[in-house]
Amino acid sequence: MSSKSASFNNIAPNPTKTASSIKDSLTSFFFGSDIAVAFTIILGLTIIAVGSIIMFENIIPNMRTQFGSNIVSAIGVVGFIFVIFRFMGTTTKFLGKGFDTGMILYVLSVILLIFICSG
Repeated sequence: MSSKSASFNNIAPNPTKTASSIKDSLTSFFFGSDIAVAFTIILGLTIIAVGSIIMFENIIPNMRTQFGSNIVSAIGVVGFIFVIFRFMGTTTKFLGKGFDTGMILYVLSVILLIFICSG
């Protein structure tokens, strides 16, 4: 007759294995494919936008009227246009792929203007 004894080591959960499993699951969920990375970036930007709105509405005092005059705004617009046209057609390598530098600057300037003019 063979007697089998139960070992508590086989029954008790392994916390490091559980943490590693959760980490692997989250990594594959957020960065497992191209669409997951895109959704992660969009989710991150949404969280930053909501946090900025809360911060500007509740924490930072209203300073939009002190930002600049119409002349400063006109000079800024001409500067943005000059920079975009200057870098139009050039490419920037990022992670082995080429991106249009003018388009990157355009998107960044639109985000900056939305950030400045939001209210």
